[in-house]
Amino acid sequence: MLPLFVVERDGWTTLYPQLLEELPDTEVVVATKKLSAITHAPVFAFDVYDSDGFRYVLADDGNVQDEYLSNPAA
Repeated sequence: MLPLFVVERDGWTTLYPQLLEELPDTEVVVATKKLSAITHAPVFAFDVYDSDGFRYVLADDGNVQDEYLSNPAA
């Protein structure tokens, strides 16, 4: 289990997984889907890495709705 920092403000709940950048891309997708399935709510996960790469995953009720990786070869 990853250590999390949770911040709630104005109806948004933000989770900051401390070690997210160390997970393989597939595990980020799995974690996003699981959180969405448990909460029955949309979950948007994103990561900026090496100052020039960007990844996001959007899941709703456990199903990936959209995902993007700016540099798939990285």
